[in-house]
Amino acid sequence: MASLREEIESRRTFAIISHPDAGKTTLTEKLLLYGGAIQTAGSVKGKQSAKHAVSDWMDIEKQRGISVTSSVLQFNYQGKCINILDTPGHQDFSEDTYRTLMAADSAVMVIDAAKGVEAQTIKLFKVCTLRHIPIFTFINKMDREARDPFELMENIEEILGIKTYPMNWPISCGKDFRGVYDRNAGRVLAFESDGRANGVKMVEEVEAELGDARLDDLIGAANHEKLAEDIELLTAIRAAGQEVYINIHPGAHVGQGAETGCRLISEGLNQVFERADGVMVLLETMAGKGTECVRNFDELATIMDGVENKANVGVTFDTCHVLDAGYDLENDYDGVMRQLDEVIGLARVKAIHVNDSQFGFGSHKDRHANIGEGQLGIPFFTRLVNDPTMAKLPMILETKEQTPTTHRDEIALLRGLVD
Repeated sequence: MASLREEIESRRTFAIISHPDAGKTTLTEKLLLYGGAIQTAGSVKGKQSAKHAVSDWMDIEKQRGISVTSSVLQFNYQGKCINILDTPGHQDFSEDTYRTLMAADSAVMVIDAAKGVEAQTIKLFKVCTLRHIPIFTFINKMDREARDPFELMENIEEILGIKTYPMNWPISCGKDFRGVYDRNAGRVLAFESDGRANGVKMVEEVEAELGDARLDDLIGAANHEKLAEDIELLTAIRAAGQEVYINIHPGAHVGQGAETGCRLISEGLNQVFERADGVMVLLETMAGKGTECVRNFDELATIMDGVENKANVGVTFDTCHVLDAGYDLENDYDGVMRQLDEVIGLARVKAIHVNDSQFGFGSHKDRHANIGEGQLGIPFFTRLVNDPTMAKLPMILETKEQTPTTHRDEIALLRGLVD
């Protein structure tokens, strides 16, 4: 017979949290289904006779289609006793959710793929962080029309202030949804749609390298190509042998003068490194508008020279900012690079923000333009992507996404410029 400690250690308690109607109860039922605790998920028929999960503990839940009480579901899985706490997302019943979170080991945060992070999710997330409860994020409803996965990752990082690392990656969305790619195992879990928004079932699991011809038959050649491109973009910077950086605009002197401003920025960075000496901070080259510091390479070098932990400070080269600051990248690329190397050192440049400039040379405006649509032009970007030193660095687009494919098209354009 197991001891009390063994019984306690074998238990895992998950609370499922989200904004109303993101799919908490649906996820709960799926966990029970795939965990072998139930045979059929979904209890109330919805549009076109597709099954949707609706809790049946109270009449109000049936009438409104939302969970208004917390429910605890328990089952055994792989030698562990799993407790799933399905919480009400509606703010009218949030007190019950807050109490439930006190008993959870970890939380599963469910996000609607079409809406991103919503108000009630933010409140529940804050409760979890105050309690130091680990959070798994589950993006639901990919079988409906959804936002771009990269956009959803950015949404989570910006609003909740956490870093994201997708373990699984969706293959298309809506009626064209074909399944997910398990990044850790390197396999595709394929799904088949019955033509309805909520009607998909797993049909096959294939362990194959991206590029394997079997995946063309399983998910379609176009989906296979896009998946391979997405996974390439997702490749972790650490896994690629590169460092992870925090990029910042150095700041402004606000009337105190550039010399004082640069000194204060250096002192601020020294305070940061006293508390977190393992952080790598990149200072971005600036356009020099208003009272911005780092109007030129010399001011940037002054700040870096004032930082005691020099190994942990580097530079992000912003193409628009450098041109706007008065460095003629368009007509004297080699001369600007030579000056950058002499003043700061090319080895200290760790990343590039890639964007064109609306106003151009010496304007000090800092107004980005899409690639090839500003004052820098395609000839400059051709030089940049073929520069043996700069081409090795991470390049981050900072252009306006005018259409859903703008960034994808710009990446393809830049790749096409490589000799």
